[in-house]
Parts: sequence; structure tokens; C-alpha cells
Amino acid sequence: MYNFEMLLGFDLSWEIPTHSSKYGNPDVTGSSRQIGGVVEGNLWLTEKELDVYVAEYTRTGFQGGLNMYRMATNPALSSDRELFYGMNIVVPAMFMAGEKDWGTYQLPGVVDVMQKQVCENMKDFVLIDRVGHWVQQEQGGEVVKQILRFLGKSQP
Repeated sequence: MYNFEMLLGFDLSWEIPTHSSKYGNPDVTGSSRQIGGVVEGNLWLTEKELDVYVAEYTRTGFQGGLNMYRMATNPALSSDRELFYGMNIVVPAMFMAGEKDWGTYQLPGVVDVMQKQVCENMKDFVLIDRVGHWVQQEQGGEVVKQILRFLGKSQP
């Protein structure tokens, strides 16, 4: 069993570390800290699969998973995105998420803006029933089904 702090490799706090080297490369499997709570086994992620994630995050750190949040909250790191400000997505698009993923609901109105203003050719908006953030792991077959349906719909 692992806890979130062990998977992250550092103490959970308001300040996200800038570089994993600042904190070393901790042995996340040996930690006895339980701040984040224990991740229990489940049907969609086996212990063997979880071990692979833990081994990789131990080896490389969790920086890739956190960099999106850094970019979104630090103007100095997001200046390269200015090139795309005000541009719309013009290719056929589909949004897919789990109905229980809080990310879809965290900013009221943003989904409507995405569908009606940002994506000029929004073909589909799909919420997969009874799943959360890890939709491809929780309902992989349904994700594949929806992608194939979208691709069939989007052909010229």
C-alpha cells in the first residue's frame, strides 16, 4: 500500500518544489508517512501496475505531473503560451472525462466556453458514467469505443 505523499516524493504543502533534485530522489516505497492517506487496491489498477508507477516516480520524480500546475500559476513560466492566446481549436474535437472527475466542474462555465467559443468544430462532449479522473484506466473499453465512434463521425 502507498500513500499520496510517498507517490509525490515530498511533503504535501502549498509550495510545490521547483526541481526534484532539490529534494533528492526519495525511496517512496519505504516511507512510513501517511499524510495523504493510504491508496487501497481496486479493480482497475492492480498492485503490479501500481508498483510500476511507484518505481518510475521514484526514478524520475513527479515533476512532469506537477508542471502543468506550475505553468498555470506562474506567468514567468507560461509566457511561451502567449503565442496561442485568443486562438481557437479548428479541427474536429471531442472532450471526454469521467462524470465524477472534479476537474470538469471546478470552474463553472468553462465547459460551456470550451464547447461554444474555443472549439469551433466540437463534435462530442462525453462524460463516462461512474468514473473519476482516471477514465482510461477505470473504463478503458468505453474510452476506446467512444474514440472509435468519434473518429468514424469525423471522417470527411
